[in-house]
Amino acid sequence: MLSKDTLKTIVKKVTLEVIYEAIEERTAELKHQLNDRTEELKKDIAELRDKQETDFRYLNQRIDKLDQKLDTHIGQVRQEIGQTNQHIDKLDQKLDTHISQVRQEIGQTNQRIDTLSQKLDTHISQVRQEIGQTNQRIDTLSQKLDTHIGQVRQEIGQTNQRIDKLDQKLDTHISQVRQEIGLVRQELRQEIGQVNQRLDTILQILASRKE
Repeated sequence: MLSKDTLKTIVKKVTLEVIYEAIEERTAELKHQLNDRTEELKKDIAELRDKQETDFRYLNQRIDKLDQKLDTHIGQVRQEIGQTNQHIDKLDQKLDTHISQVRQEIGQTNQRIDTLSQKLDTHISQVRQEIGQTNQRIDTLSQKLDTHIGQVRQEIGQTNQRIDKLDQKLDTHISQVRQEIGLVRQELRQEIGQVNQRLDTILQILASRKE
């Protein structure tokens, strides 16, 4: 009979062989599946590459068209820029011409201003001289006027004195005339009284005669 150790060894060998066989079978299946999957991946990759190439071609065509359009637009823009620069150059020339004309006009205007300023200075000096002469004449006339005013005041004072004297004389004459008028009134009153008495006497006589 076989011993336990021998049986154990045999069992281990058989078990290991079974395990190895199972592993080999599973490994073969996995390799087969992996190969199938690899083929599918290769096909997918090939399709993706084809699609990428197609997309790249389409994009390259679009890019080429855009480049052409961009070149066209750039050419047009450059032409427009060139025309604009020409227009700007013409405007610069016109502006320089206008600036030179304006500077000439400003120079002429400054000359006229200088001439007018000189004339104005001359007129101002003449006017100042005339004003000085006029002030001298005014001072002379003022002195003469002060002299005449003093004389007139003296004459007015003398005239006032004479008027006062005349007023005094007139007051004296008026008082005398008033006294004389008072006396005449008294005499007239006396005479009127006497005439009234006579009339009364005559009336009485006439009345007595009628009776």
